Amino acid sequence: MSEPSYRDRDPRCSRASSLLTADSRDKVAIRDPDKFCVSKSSPLPDPVPSLAGSCPASILPDEKTTEKEYDPASPISDIHLSPSPFHPSIPPHSSPVPNSSFLVCVVCGTTPSSTPLYGCELSHIVCSICRSVGGSLLSCPRCGSQDISHHLTIAGELLEAELEKNCLVFCPYKAEGCSTVARGQVMAQHKEQCLFRPVKCPKSMFSMSCTHIGPLCTLQQHGRDRHNLHQGVTELELGVISSKMFDKGRDKTCCDDPNNAKFQPLELTYQDSLFYCYFERVADRGIWFFFIRMFGNQEQASMFKANIMIGHSGLDRGDKEVAGLRYSGAVAHYSMTREEIRGRGMVLAVADEVLRSCKVGNVLFRVWFQVEEKSYQG
Repeated sequence: MSEPSYRDRDPRCSRASSLLTADSRDKVAIRDPDKFCVSKSSPLPDPVPSLAGSCPASILPDEKTTEKEYDPASPISDIHLSPSPFHPSIPPHSSPVPNSSFLVCVVCGTTPSSTPLYGCELSHIVCSICRSVGGSLLSCPRCGSQDISHHLTIAGELLEAELEKNCLVFCPYKAEGCSTVARGQVMAQHKEQCLFRPVKCPKSMFSMSCTHIGPLCTLQQHGRDRHNLHQGVTELELGVISSKMFDKGRDKTCCDDPNNAKFQPLELTYQDSLFYCYFERVADRGIWFFFIRMFGNQEQASMFKANIMIGHSGLDRGDKEVAGLRYSGAVAHYSMTREEIRGRGMVLAVADEVLRSCKVGNVLFRVWFQVEEKSYQG
């Protein structure tokens, strides 16, 4: 049986060299005569009998079987190419920078985890792992350059900025009880909304009598335990409270007082969000200002709408729809000052004369505060 022709051309078929016939072995010339020489007078042992004796008959070649001629031009081949664009000899490795980064190695496709960065003259990055595995034979797969030792200074600076933003960090309010761990870029947003971030007492907007600063998640309890900010109000429904403003007496009114008056804020909740309702009187202008302030950041406050209604003191708590004085607009967020809230028109301003006309007995007026989520139509 003559050897199939594809074995002479395909280097993968190493078994062909061990199955040479005796006649063909006699014709083999050894190139190094100093080591040994093979001639017809000293034939090599025939390996075929030993192969037949050690291998099961099921795996021996069948003389009747005709093997398909290997055609290198044929599109059908038993060589399976991996669809992965990455270098097959480079083991995959992780990076602290997300895959969305444009600073990626052109060999393994991942973002390097440290600086300095090196690459070709066209600034194609080759990470240190790929450089060490590929050695001196590695070239840039993008442009084919053999010189991948260029120091990419600008790319290194950009990578350091990305690493700083994306490394895992603890919440800065860990000492207060927050256990959140996130990437630096995400932590900036979490910090503004963290329930353990320190906030001042609600009364501090009008008065310095209380200097309390504590985690936001404990603020509501502080306001109730120390200042009774939940008392004197009636919660009518989700996000709606009502209260009466009592005057100095039947014949005396605070509308005639020459001094400014700042009243205790009222607690208002909407699900997990905390608001406080403020009102004050500026004596030299003879005007009252009412507004709602959320203990959250600007983005959180922008999701809500404030409604403030003031009516005759004889109205019942359920008569907010017939209240004559109304405000409907934005909710102030925690970082805003009193002057900023007024300047942006986020208040209901009412003159002394108007409120004096609402008085019945020793009750000056009734007020309703409401917050509701804004509806967005796409």
